Amino acid sequence: MVDPFLYSQPVKIYFGPGKFEALGEVLRDLGSKSCIVVADRFVEDKAEALRKSVPEIKAIFTGVEPNPQLGGAEKAAELAREFHADTVVGVGGGSVLDTAKFAAAIACGTERAVRYYSGETPFPAERLRIVTVPTTAGTGSEVTQVSVMNNGPEKKTINNPVFMASAAIVDPVHSSTVPPY
Repeated sequence: MVDPFLYSQPVKIYFGPGKFEALGEVLRDLGSKSCIVVADRFVEDKAEALRKSVPEIKAIFTGVEPNPQLGGAEKAAELAREFHADTVVGVGGGSVLDTAKFAAAIACGTERAVRYYSGETPFPAERLRIVTVPTTAGTGSEVTQVSVMNNGPEKKTINNPVFMASAAIVDPVHSSTVPPY
């Protein structure tokens, strides 16, 4: 016998070949006027090409390390503040998506990233919208309220609704071109 359960998925999922190129439409559907893109270095060229055709994209951040460090999320949040972004788009694997989600969660705050990470300070009530574009399969970070971040050698999985994306763009053609390493 199967136990009853409730499954809620508040993330709009845009799925299909070529959907990555529809990022501008997704941003407009969400009411975004200004965004930054947090991108994996493997897709930086695609993100740059898209920036030329999507006026809402103001800047691209590619400083995410594998096993993402708080410093990367803090720099992305600073970039979002600089460009008065209302949305952070993450394009990449789990590290990139988690960094984008963390940056969006802290960009409206005034504290250093480590204070939110440690739990000393609650995440700001206001946050930027999050759009996730996974380029790998497996983490599921594009549709979860989890961000896995590192502070030096310390790794923490933080489960908080502030990390829930407004939309996820899952483009199987886009993800099939990422190198297998």
